[in-house]
Amino acid sequence: MKTARTSALVVLVTFGGLLIGTTVWAQNSNPTPQADNPTEAASDSATSDPSWMDNGLWDGATVGPGCALCGGGTPPDWYTLQGARIMSRSNSRRSMISFQRPQNGDYEWISNSSSTYQVVNLMTPTTGTASRSLNVIQTKELNLDVAPGYNATIGHYFCRDRNNNDHFVELTFWGLNSWSASRTVGGYLTPWYDESVEYSTVVLSPTTTDKTFGSLRTPFVTNTEMVDMTDAQHTIDYAFNYGLEHRVSYRTTMNNFEVNGRISPRGEPDRLVMQPDGRWRRECQPGTYMSYLYGIRYLRDNETFKLHTVSQYNATSSETIDGVGEYDTLTYNNLVGLQVGADVMFRQCRWAWGFTTKAGPFINFASQESTITATTSGDSNDTVYERFVANRYKAAFVGEMGVQATYKFRPNLVGRASYDLMWITGLALAPEQLQFAASPVAKINTNGLVFSQGVSLGLEWLW
Repeated sequence: MKTARTSALVVLVTFGGLLIGTTVWAQNSNPTPQADNPTEAASDSATSDPSWMDNGLWDGATVGPGCALCGGGTPPDWYTLQGARIMSRSNSRRSMISFQRPQNGDYEWISNSSSTYQVVNLMTPTTGTASRSLNVIQTKELNLDVAPGYNATIGHYFCRDRNNNDHFVELTFWGLNSWSASRTVGGYLTPWYDESVEYSTVVLSPTTTDKTFGSLRTPFVTNTEMVDMTDAQHTIDYAFNYGLEHRVSYRTTMNNFEVNGRISPRGEPDRLVMQPDGRWRRECQPGTYMSYLYGIRYLRDNETFKLHTVSQYNATSSETIDGVGEYDTLTYNNLVGLQVGADVMFRQCRWAWGFTTKAGPFINFASQESTITATTSGDSNDTVYERFVANRYKAAFVGEMGVQATYKFRPNLVGRASYDLMWITGLALAPEQLQFAASPVAKINTNGLVFSQGVSLGLEWLW
């Protein structure tokens, strides 16, 4: 009897344990009951327990850096882009700076009525039989190198309007780009033939010389091309037109400042998906997204062009004139204007790529300062200093376009790369201010055009 009671007790305890275990298992295996509106339930759960949501709260939460895999997420409160902008730059228009006479002089043969021949000395190299142009320096040949610079943007979330557009304010700076180029040409002493000597036949190289001088010259007029020169014009002629060395250098810098407003329409809402582990995850909606830009822009372009010459003029074996010439030109371009732009991005969650453009009318507050210094020594001791300053307000245009791509490394860290093109018109370029005239005047040329292209690389941080 005692054994039967014990067996019944064991069976009862075992059955009770199984019932309790089954109930606990059933409770643990079923997720928390959801409301009829999954999104609303997810929002409430995420509000009470942020770990349920992947990277942030659902719609209606405060601004923040967004999420790791979604296309947009919540807009950031602040963001900054830090990187480098590597650009090339076009040259100025073609303009002759200096050219060199042949080793045996530059001349032509003429026939006399007595069937004899005489030489005619030429100051400018020609394409005749006994003449050829050597080592010509032109502004177009001064290829500006590629210049790296700094690129930075800082933005702040401003508001969200009734049309579901997010508004941002951005401050942008890029610049510290400095392009430079230089070239040096060496000369030699070339003969000046006695034009009164008669030759019975045309010879390969005349032998009777009147004087010798440096083979390099500039577009400044010479004493054989212009009569009744003033003393200052003679000094400039001796310093620039009988060169043994010509050296040119060209340098330009550019800096850009912008204050822009950006309008970004919110795209299609991200999806809220429950994972097998019971956690909710925000997933992106791939598609095309656009943003619009408007603002004020200030762009500064400064340029310097220098021509240095060393010359020698030997009128006779005992009369020598040595000269040094400096022709320096500085230009300052300050462009201020309004601009508008747009971006279109094809978004694939972490990846995105697209096009960007902006342009606008500007006013260029341009100025230039040129100085000519010519010094001669020996049989002609003289110094000439001339300075020309001019200012002008000119309409200008600045336009940019590019292709860009982004990759989201973290919820608040985005890599950005782009290939950019830029056009600027209405500039005062330093080489285009040169005046190789007998009597230069104070004026400024603001018809310059600059084309730049390059690559921008950077990291964008959102918080």
